[in-house]
Amino acid sequence: MATYKSIKYIIPTEAVEHTDSINALADVDTTTAAPNNGNVLAWSASASKWIPTATSSAPTLPTFTSSTPSSGEPNVVNNISITGSNFLSLSQVEFINISTGISYLPNSITFNNSTSLSVSFTPPNVAGNYKIRIENTDGGAVISALSVLAISFAPTFSTANGIIGTILFNATPTINVSASSDSAVTYAVTSGALPTGLSLNSSTGAITGTETANTTTLYNFTITATDAESQTVDGLFSIQVTDGALGGAQFI
Repeated sequence: MATYKSIKYIIPTEAVEHTDSINALADVDTTTAAPNNGNVLAWSASASKWIPTATSSAPTLPTFTSSTPSSGEPNVVNNISITGSNFLSLSQVEFINISTGISYLPNSITFNNSTSLSVSFTPPNVAGNYKIRIENTDGGAVISALSVLAISFAPTFSTANGIIGTILFNATPTINVSASSDSAVTYAVTSGALPTGLSLNSSTGAITGTETANTTTLYNFTITATDAESQTVDGLFSIQVTDGALGGAQFI
């Protein structure tokens, strides 16, 4: 008479073990003393019995911590550093436009280590805000909760580089420089100096004041325009200060 141990309902090539106390044929049992309740079984020719199959491990879920920089320009290469955890050597990255839902692939992805990826991304030639999605090769994936990359056009100067004014001693000129962007622009003198007594309005780009040095000098300076996304452009300008006419130049 056969010895009965525990029941398995066998489906050809596979069997699923159930949690009941009724006994069944010994040659269907596993080698373990305790039941393997709920396991999928497969026939082992070497062991001449059904044994539990290997179960698939859970996917490795990456996490997203931050990315830098937080802004970039369209239609140019933007180099982005992503930090988080559980990145794999072949992790994939997508940039998702939060307005359209369209996903864009980067030019390249460099796996630095399990907490760092370096990505080269050329966005389309339109402004937009993007989330970042990271997927590991085993299917584990994460999407940044918020927009982490703002793509916008950098400011440009409409005022041409070069001499933007010629003024007399003690003059009180108003000279304007202008730049535009898809967000508000501010201005700052970042190298060189304005004529003594003049100052730059950071909001409007107007240069005003009263010249006080009373010395014939060509003042060279750089004005940097910065937009709301911290993108910048430099303008290289000059103002001539003189005590009299210079070849028919117009005074301000």
